[in-house]
Amino acid sequence: MKLLRWAVVRRPDLQPDPAASAAFLAQVRADAPTPRIHALGGSGILLRYRSACIVIDPYLLNTLGDRDPGAPPGWRDRNLPPPTAPGDLSGLSAIVITHGHGDHFDGPTLRALQAANPGVTLVLPHVLKEEALELGFSPGQLQHPVNLRRHDLQDAVLLAIPAAHTPPEQPQPHPDDAGGHHEVGYLLELGPLKLYHAGDTVVYPELLELLKDRVDVAVLPINGRRWSPLQPLRLGNMTAEEAADLAGLAGIRTVIPVHHVLLGSSAGGLETLMHYVAERWPDITVALLGPGDVWPARGLPQEWD
Repeated sequence: MKLLRWAVVRRPDLQPDPAASAAFLAQVRADAPTPRIHALGGSGILLRYRSACIVIDPYLLNTLGDRDPGAPPGWRDRNLPPPTAPGDLSGLSAIVITHGHGDHFDGPTLRALQAANPGVTLVLPHVLKEEALELGFSPGQLQHPVNLRRHDLQDAVLLAIPAAHTPPEQPQPHPDDAGGHHEVGYLLELGPLKLYHAGDTVVYPELLELLKDRVDVAVLPINGRRWSPLQPLRLGNMTAEEAADLAGLAGIRTVIPVHHVLLGSSAGGLETLMHYVAERWPDITVALLGPGDVWPARGLPQEWD
């Protein structure tokens, strides 16, 4: 079953464009005296700042549909090609995983990244340790984030906070037996920039207090729906309105919406987000990033120079 789970069948129309991939890799490898965020598609991002080159939840293939053949057509397939192939993405200082669902923790992507980045640090919840070892990572490469403990990753600092993604009818944080949680989000400091990557989560009671006045940019899922027996695969995520309210109440200036377009099973929420932010939180900037796009597009906002 393990071999079947990690089998790779690639659709030729979803391969990275060679010219676009070369341009993306050149942009990623350029010096980063100020922080940059490169979009990988789905919930995946790549962070650059000085020596730090960190990917979070990279999904750079099209393997989910191959592992779920009974899904409706398009339900688990990519809608857009990745900006580059995982085997071409070298120079990483760390790979960071929020939780074990396949569009965040993709075995074939991670195996290729490991081969292209021997010895790279892999940060992930403790419950994923055995799967990471099966993929070829050594115990010395693994870091398991303890709740609210700071981890130094070269020129970045990472801090894990609980996420609440499952069960679908009442998502809640699930502590593990190692001081962390099964599903997490991450606060990262990259010099002057403070970023929150939510992973997949609903807004649980303590989350606002954990984020308030501590975040400049938030990467937030926006495709949440109230759980329904008619849609049992809709696992817990914040809705577009909830994401906007969380950002507004926490004082977050920029929102990068994710988890709303890459897969057929997670589509929706963007139009609602744009209308709701314009009406309720006009001071929030919504940065729309497709695979390969970068933020900020023209240098860091002046107040962060």
